[in-house]
Amino acid sequence: MKEVLGAEVLFHGKINREEICVRLNPNVKAETGVCLPVYADMDRIKLFDMATEQNILYI
Repeated sequence: MKEVLGAEVLFHGKINREEICVRLNPNVKAETGVCLPVYADMDRIKLFDMATEQNILYI
C-alpha cells in the first residue's frame, strides 16, 4: 500500500511474513504490488513493538 504524505511517501509491505513500513522520497518511482529493494540506515532506524508501540531500541 502506498501512502502519499506530501514531502514523503510511506510504503507498507512485507518482508517474508513480517509487516514493514518504509519512508521514501516522493521522487522514488515505485507502485503498489512491485518488489522494491530497500536498505536500513542504521543511524536513522526506528523500531517499535507493535503491541505496546514502544521504541524497542531503548528498552
